[in-house]
Amino acid sequence: MNRLVKLFDIVVEVAEVKGICDAKLKKGDKFVLSGPNIDLERSDGVCYWALSDLMPAMLSIQLGHDPKELTLSNESGVAYMCCSDPGPPYTPCGNVVFRIKRLDRS
Repeated sequence: MNRLVKLFDIVVEVAEVKGICDAKLKKGDKFVLSGPNIDLERSDGVCYWALSDLMPAMLSIQLGHDPKELTLSNESGVAYMCCSDPGPPYTPCGNVVFRIKRLDRS
């Protein structure tokens, strides 16, 4: 398939769970975006609530922007974002921190 915009594949991994994740994600779980698609064969699970929080960062990284330049990390090549659930005492569940990294084109 020819795309007008070339997107890097990215991996989004759970770096930390503070409290309880309602989507049952745990540290180390990941999902892979291949172009505009979630690669289900290489993915553990996806929280669709978190997708909306992560979408701007994921697309920027897929387009080739450095997360450090976007102030999404203190290190180059990786971003850290979290879901919008603040966790206790404000909500019954918890907050999940995600690590987003661009995969090399092969």
